[in-house]
Amino acid sequence: MLDTTIFDFDHNLVGIVAHDAGAANHLVTWIANKRFYGCELKLSFHGPALVIAQERLAKFYNHSLEDLIATCSILIVGTGWQTDIEFNALNQATTNSLVTISVLDHWTNYSKRFIRDGKQVLPNRLWVVDSYAQAIAKNELPTVPISIAPNDYIESQVRQINSYQAETTKNKKILFLMEPIRDQWG
Repeated sequence: MLDTTIFDFDHNLVGIVAHDAGAANHLVTWIANKRFYGCELKLSFHGPALVIAQERLAKFYNHSLEDLIATCSILIVGTGWQTDIEFNALNQATTNSLVTISVLDHWTNYSKRFIRDGKQVLPNRLWVVDSYAQAIAKNELPTVPISIAPNDYIESQVRQINSYQAETTKNKKILFLMEPIRDQWG
């Protein structure tokens, strides 16, 4: 069941870390939609996530991971596989006893996203955006509580697609694939 109360924190200072585009799209959309009402956010975006944030958010200060870990009581991280930034942030936050939340943005390799060099680091909570992801997460990570967050990102994408009501699209269907095209796919 969708849980819109997940954004209600007792803590005012929330850190957000992302590198890969998947979780970043959700996080940036939640920020733009003012879902984190009453919270001061400290952001640390890297790689593709930084590009997304720069394109879609008003001016923001991009903090260092060290600053977030030292000052925030809650850390929300993406779960990308292209880098160790998010994993390292989760590991440091866990070591410093921060409340941690990881955003799972699709339906694959959940448990692998929390393991590096044979070490597993799990967050205090998982956020997913649909019931399919929730079922997979419950199966792969049964000890971690899971919440279904509003999928504001997909809703914004649908609105954008629906805005293309030009004469050339009448009586035609649009197939929208949300996975980036990879060179090795051929």
